[in-house]
Amino acid sequence: TGRPLIPAPWVFGNRRRIGRGAVVEGVPEWQRMRDLGMPITGIDDALHFLPHRSELGIEAQLATWTSTLHANGFKIMGYYNPYVSATRPTAAADYAHGRDNGLFLRGPDGQPSLTFFISGVGQEIAAIDLTNPAGEAWFHTLLQRSVDLGYDGWMHDFGEYTARDVTAFDGRTGEELHNAYPVLSARAAHRFWEATRPGDYLFFVRSGYTGSQAFIPAVWSGDPEGSFDQVQGLPSMLRGGVNLGLSGVPYFGPDAQGYKCINEGVDRNQELYFRWLQFSAVTPIMMDQDRCFALTMERPKWFIWDDAFTSAEYGRYASLHTRLQPYFLLLAAEAHARGTPIMRHPFLVNPEQPAAALVDGAYWLGPSLFT
Repeated sequence: TGRPLIPAPWVFGNRRRIGRGAVVEGVPEWQRMRDLGMPITGIDDALHFLPHRSELGIEAQLATWTSTLHANGFKIMGYYNPYVSATRPTAAADYAHGRDNGLFLRGPDGQPSLTFFISGVGQEIAAIDLTNPAGEAWFHTLLQRSVDLGYDGWMHDFGEYTARDVTAFDGRTGEELHNAYPVLSARAAHRFWEATRPGDYLFFVRSGYTGSQAFIPAVWSGDPEGSFDQVQGLPSMLRGGVNLGLSGVPYFGPDAQGYKCINEGVDRNQELYFRWLQFSAVTPIMMDQDRCFALTMERPKWFIWDDAFTSAEYGRYASLHTRLQPYFLLLAAEAHARGTPIMRHPFLVNPEQPAAALVDGAYWLGPSLFT
């Protein structure tokens, strides 16, 4: 179904979610990280170009933001998904264009199929019909908006909201298209970038299916819980990365420290932060979150700036990950040539040892490092 691509070398650099107005000790957060000598390659500001056009009205500000970051050695990522809001006023023109030209997946009544979900804010969205060549071409024009403002990529979110009763341009129903849709979404982004700036971009996905690995530079874990919980927290991220590698997808990294702070009794403390940094440093994609999504804001997680020791430890493990970049590049070439995972289950390395198949708390990072 296709070998994994080889990402741009800078994809293996450390990346952080940083708000455009974030300030630490009187200077922009990115500047504070530079001042402390923290290695950071990418900044993810999560600006939602889709589904609801958060860039409208601040284009000049965004162009200044991206040019400033580029001048200081950063790559900058925004946010997309393959949907257009049907209810947010900022997206009204896009929605009307897609509806009037038949560019959305259709419901039984022949109109765009709408789904309520939360992407920044609650809204109803319509999915771009990526089985339609005109739909994919239009999607490319929507992606171009971020590039025109200086962005180098984006979080390429969602893809799994395909209702069973929809019909696509190519005749498939939602039942048939559900698993394939995130592959089409990633393929559309890959085609866009390879035509626009070949080999020099990053988009990172959460949803996928058979064939996704041929198009995606990186996968992140979705929204783990900020905890040591075996099912939703840090241990589950290790298992997820190893299992994904066994499925042929080599470029994985979790939301370090987690994204959700919902369940009671989670471990929002310094130890969890450090353990997650240690794990992230020895995954192919190191990224962390500045947010802690909670139903209330009374249960925040530990953050990089909570004390000087935490900041120093972040720099320490970000430096480790950065020093591993040449190793990741070699492993990416091997993954592209042979489909070999980067995070390798011990059984893959030692198949003659039956006990290796029972391990679920360790892995080989390539052939040389056991963690």
